[in-house]
Amino acid sequence: RRHFLFSPDFIDSLIFYLISNSSFLIMGKKTTSKYPKGILGVLQKAWKGATKISNSAKNIGAWLGVKGSRILWVAACSTLLVVVPILFEVQREGQILNLERLIIEDFRKQGYTDQDLVRMGYSTAVAPAVGLNDMTSADVN
Repeated sequence: RRHFLFSPDFIDSLIFYLISNSSFLIMGKKTTSKYPKGILGVLQKAWKGATKISNSAKNIGAWLGVKGSRILWVAACSTLLVVVPILFEVQREGQILNLERLIIEDFRKQGYTDQDLVRMGYSTAVAPAVGLNDMTSADVN
């Protein structure tokens, strides 16, 4: 059995469709065209095609406008509800760390040790013993 790209039934229905919808001779009879012959007929066909394209573009544009505005509304609301509070929290955390750094500097000027500051709850007073900031190029090699 041979395998075809298209089934024979599909090819038969395609041929029938092309013959029945063509403006060529069908069974010895010439079909009549609704457009006059010559340049006027060409211009009328072109005008009809352009109006079809224009109408479909208008419909697609209206649909995209509705869907686009909906997508824009969802994105704006999501940004306001999720991203903006996170940005405010990150900014507030940075301000708190700067304030804590200033307090630690003040306590160190008063003579407090790192252990005293850790006991007071200032965990940022003591830098970690192992970290990327302590590495030099000689340590990497």
